[in-house]
Amino acid sequence: MRGTVTMAETYAPALEQTAGRIFWAAVAYYNLITIGADASNAFAEAPPPIAPVLKALQGHPESPRLWAQLIHQIIISLDFVPCEHEPCLYHKKTSGKEPILFLRQVDDFAVAANTKKEALQVIKDINSQMTIEVKQLGILTRFNGVDVEQSRDSIMLYTKTYIEQLIERHSWLQEDKNENVFPIPIQADHKYIRKIEEAILLEDKELKQVESEYGFKYRQAIGELIYPMVSCRPDISFAVIKMAQYSAQPARFHFEVVRNIYFFLKQTI
Repeated sequence: MRGTVTMAETYAPALEQTAGRIFWAAVAYYNLITIGADASNAFAEAPPPIAPVLKALQGHPESPRLWAQLIHQIIISLDFVPCEHEPCLYHKKTSGKEPILFLRQVDDFAVAANTKKEALQVIKDINSQMTIEVKQLGILTRFNGVDVEQSRDSIMLYTKTYIEQLIERHSWLQEDKNENVFPIPIQADHKYIRKIEEAILLEDKELKQVESEYGFKYRQAIGELIYPMVSCRPDISFAVIKMAQYSAQPARFHFEVVRNIYFFLKQTI
């Protein structure tokens, strides 16, 4: 206890990329349609962490856990069953062959069913147990930072919007650069890899100067590249993992290699 606020038990499950891929793979396999929904005032729906407060508070350390517990109970009350190793992914058997799937990331929901009517009914049933109605977003075109293109024949996942945001955020990415006819994220020949491994590492004062020169911080850049890598761009995996090894103390040449990975994403958006 810290005063009157309980500082224990703050964990709330969040969506892992594995669960997201399983969800979309199942949607494609069963040929389902997916709609989105958003609980805009989620934490205020949860019970209070402390007695004098009527509802959970935005910013309180226990609010995410309390909301997760509440929405979990609502979902399972609708006969959905959570996956054993992916608590944010649920499934429900129907009278037909195709199941109804439910995916949640905090207050964002994706519901996949054989028809739009079935998916909307799930949102309607959730709203019957909420103080403020969940906002229905229609057929999903983006979820958890990943762009989604649905058709009755395929599901396409990509990170175009995310990469466009990177381009907008980094002015140096907007400059013209000689584009390769066949762009690659990193050269894989032994001489180039050896050059990366033998590059002279920067001291703190030099690091700040190089960061200013290139227009980005090395660790932040690696973090920005990791998201598309783990979501739906495995083609940059080797390059990002290799360069992440130097996050603690990069060399000037490492900045150039990371910069080229950004331009590869821009060229293959």
